[in-house]
Amino acid sequence: VGSDLYRKMWGNRFNLSSEQYTKVKFANDGTGWKLATSVGGIGVGERGDRFIIDDPNNTMEVESETTRMTTNMWFREVVPTRLNNPSQGAIIVIQQRLHEDDVSGIALSQEMGYTHLMIPMEYDSGRHCVTVLGLDRDDNKILWEDPRKNDFELAWPERFTPDVCNKYKSTMTEYAWAGQMQQTPEPRGGSIIK
Repeated sequence: VGSDLYRKMWGNRFNLSSEQYTKVKFANDGTGWKLATSVGGIGVGERGDRFIIDDPNNTMEVESETTRMTTNMWFREVVPTRLNNPSQGAIIVIQQRLHEDDVSGIALSQEMGYTHLMIPMEYDSGRHCVTVLGLDRDDNKILWEDPRKNDFELAWPERFTPDVCNKYKSTMTEYAWAGQMQQTPEPRGGSIIK
């Protein structure tokens, strides 16, 4: 927001507040603000029009039932009440899948009304994603559909080339690849009886 490019394009709309300008929270002179916190952090007592949650589950702690339970409790019992106007605000969760009972898993299994946009690294025609992203000004549905048609087509081959993905597959466990890259978390070791 303080960059020269941003100021050049939108700097005439508002200025950053000198009263509230820290790494955790900054505000502008038009009553807008941004707060960065962690799961279970200082979000209680704060409200906003948009609540963006990025990777609520910690990759290194997601297998702890206690940590998962605490994170999911925060998501279900604190987050929903943080919007200024619940009928117009939005809660957005962005995450790679890490466990069947991660925050995304809870939102989906509990049918909490979230729009689910799923983009696996390798396309899987059995899990083709078509999602309503919202409505346009004329109340027509705005659809997103995975444009890929062939199984194993990559989501972003210019950045994640076949060589890069093969390297990930050989480095990561099948469990990590399934959840983080394919958005299909499985119990560690899979569901096959050995």
